[in-house]
Amino acid sequence: MAEKSGNVFFTDSIMALLMTCPNRSVYGWDIVVTKRGDTLVFDKRANSQINFVTVNETGHEPKDQEDNSINHPKNLSKEATFINHNFSHQVVNNQKDLMEFKDPNPFLNNLEEGQRAATVGYKYRKWALSSNVVVVARCELNGYLPKTQTEEPHCSR
Repeated sequence: MAEKSGNVFFTDSIMALLMTCPNRSVYGWDIVVTKRGDTLVFDKRANSQINFVTVNETGHEPKDQEDNSINHPKNLSKEATFINHNFSHQVVNNQKDLMEFKDPNPFLNNLEEGQRAATVGYKYRKWALSSNVVVVARCELNGYLPKTQTEEPHCSR
């Protein structure tokens, strides 16, 4: 934030949540907005429900009320999130065609011994909404098509 590239900062997941869920979500979500001068930073709290995949959001059946049941929405959500996070580790070939970004992964120093970094890259996108509102979002990139002879690599979320 030191170079003043924008004055409103998001991650792609928080931006998507705010754009799609206010009228439809049955789950609570906890977003922290920090204001420093003319800068707004939208962030989520640690262990927020935003970190987990939602389950039964549009289901009509009653939810299991026992906290220790495997069918309780929190337990199903944790299981679905665990599966999603580990799927990429199972299907990505780490030996060939890895895309290297200009800057290193900012979260590598938070890994514990024996942990492997997620196979994801980050790209910052910027939109000028008006002369005094510039939004910057950190977007996850989960895949890419390798460069051909005539075009650059294409990253995909």
